[in-house]
Amino acid sequence: MDATRKAVVIGTGAGGLAAAAFLARMGFEVTAVEQGAHLGGSLAPFEREGFTFDVGINYVGGCRPGQLMYEQLAALGLDASALFSELEPDGFDIYRFPDFEVRNCAGLERFRDRLRALFPDEDAGLREVFRLLARVRELMHLGARLPRGGLHAADLRSLEGLPLLWRLSRRTWGELLQHHLGDERARAALSAMSGDWGLPPGRVAAITALAVIADYADGAFFPRGGGGALLEALVDSARTCGAVLRTESPARRIHISRGCVTGVELEEGEVLEADVIVSDVDPTVTLKQLVGPEHLSARVQARVGRTDPSLGMAIVYLGLRRDLRQHGMSAANLWSYPSTDLDGLYAPLGRGALPPELPLLLSSNSLKDTSGRLAPPGCSTLSVATFVPEALFERWASVPPAARGEGYFLLKEHLADRMLREVESRFPGLIGDIAVREVATPLNWIDSLRAPHGAPYGPAMTPGQAGRFRFRTRTPVQGLFLAGQGVLSMGISPVLLSGRLAAHAAEHYVERRGRLRHHLGWGRAWNAESDAPPL
Repeated sequence: MDATRKAVVIGTGAGGLAAAAFLARMGFEVTAVEQGAHLGGSLAPFEREGFTFDVGINYVGGCRPGQLMYEQLAALGLDASALFSELEPDGFDIYRFPDFEVRNCAGLERFRDRLRALFPDEDAGLREVFRLLARVRELMHLGARLPRGGLHAADLRSLEGLPLLWRLSRRTWGELLQHHLGDERARAALSAMSGDWGLPPGRVAAITALAVIADYADGAFFPRGGGGALLEALVDSARTCGAVLRTESPARRIHISRGCVTGVELEEGEVLEADVIVSDVDPTVTLKQLVGPEHLSARVQARVGRTDPSLGMAIVYLGLRRDLRQHGMSAANLWSYPSTDLDGLYAPLGRGALPPELPLLLSSNSLKDTSGRLAPPGCSTLSVATFVPEALFERWASVPPAARGEGYFLLKEHLADRMLREVESRFPGLIGDIAVREVATPLNWIDSLRAPHGAPYGPAMTPGQAGRFRFRTRTPVQGLFLAGQGVLSMGISPVLLSGRLAAHAAEHYVERRGRLRHHLGWGRAWNAESDAPPL
């Protein structure tokens, strides 16, 4: 194709960096613009007093050959086996409830057998749930291979499961579990990863929960050197392919003429010409703010307006002058729930309140990291996370960060104090020798990622917004394509795949436009309305 074709990528999270790299490989002249001072979106770590904190990664799955993360990185010229180290196969997640504890582990059968030992009366139901997990796992492995080539005869059996995906995208995880499992504790154990999808079991689509659990069926992994090392590898891949990556270049508007993109206008007025644009920004922000309602049908505007966000999150980041291994902490993520009624725990959030006792996720990335880069010798990092209602912080959402004042500061510090008190009550003596304390609220995601409502996982993965009801790669605007968490799913590997798919769709668009123009004559424009796919 013509090497002068220009592509602009908006946002440099994992999806944007993948799109930039693939587009550059295809011969596009690529410029990727990032609104912040650092590349990477939520992959970008921050440093305080010798401690390095990851914002958007606790662990990943799918790092073995033929699996999603491995294949996406391989397509970028990166080796997952060199970038990641495996977490403890016997227990990378610990789910702790008032009267029992279970460790998630590598191997679906092993995890199933642990649950069967805890809940022997639920044997039949557990077998059925894990049968579904195995089918979804097969389909995910098939999906990981699709972008690199066609199907093989051995893949046809897996394709028989596609109707299952459609059905599972219309039910909630809670509905599916209640159908198969009578014991609330068993349902809670299989919903304990809710922090990975940002919704309670009664709201999240069954296919989402199944896919997340299945992604870790063969083990969990953490990047050597933390998320920053993975980010460096993705940035190097994009730059090696020829992409230009710019920071402090926020996009203001996508320019459109006769239904086709022509460029991206930056906040300072500069216009970057583009034949194709990939937006790694939330789809609702892309369409509502960067495109504008004047370029969208009433149906698309309604779709954007009714999109629900995932839950907001608060995180306390601690740098501790102690080795947490000597205080009972391991590299496993520790999920602490004060009740097995997870829907009940989350219910107050919908009313703008916090629950009486908080569900908490404790994670020490410095203990997971084999490089020793995330904390000084003898020290540890610890993050403590919980979900919070948007209403708690919405009065400051439109206020610039520097102008939010003492009220906002006191509120977030009070919340952090409460979270740490609850940690102390459940895990006495774990936290101490604090050298660094930073608190993030949903406003941090609004400020740094343009995340609507401060939702770290993008549009909620509910039955009406998951699977085939997710935003698509293509948009009604010709030459504009979407990447990021709003397209396939939240999580680094689906986001990498979304960038790859966006690049392929952009290449196909340019080639098709060239053929049509050659056939019909250069003066004829596309009919944007008739060619536009539904969202």
